[in-house]
Amino acid sequence: MFYSPNPAPSRPAVREVLTEGLVVLPNTQQTYRFLVNGLADRQTECGLFQHGEVHIQGENLTSLKLQADRGWISQQEVKRFYRESRLKARLEFPGQFPPKELRLVLLNSQQDQAIVRRGAEISGSTIYPDAVYLVFVTDRCVLVFHGRNEITADAGS
Repeated sequence: MFYSPNPAPSRPAVREVLTEGLVVLPNTQQTYRFLVNGLADRQTECGLFQHGEVHIQGENLTSLKLQADRGWISQQEVKRFYRESRLKARLEFPGQFPPKELRLVLLNSQQDQAIVRRGAEISGSTIYPDAVYLVFVTDRCVLVFHGRNEITADAGS
């Protein structure tokens, strides 16, 4: 988890070109696991988080459909982000407090492969292998949670 007071600090406008990525082949899926217990830990300081945003960077992301094991995904859109694309979607927890753990599934039901950007995602001293993350914002806080690919995480354990 990465914590920043709101508003978030400015970021440089330079990004590296996508040189490596996790390929999501047609008719396959990838699952990412998020430990979001920091939402409950920061409730007093930040307020209640009822929804967040999913962000995924890569190429050909229009072929992906997102599903969450807890919460609802809506407003999924893909826009250009420098030389890559960024998929952004709303994640809601209607009528319930956000869970401590969340799994996000990237389904590719199209004929083209999608590529999820790898590398260069850093939070503090931790380097995250894939550009898949959740952002939660209130008028007092910004919280960012990086996802771990379940296949990658299992292989590294």
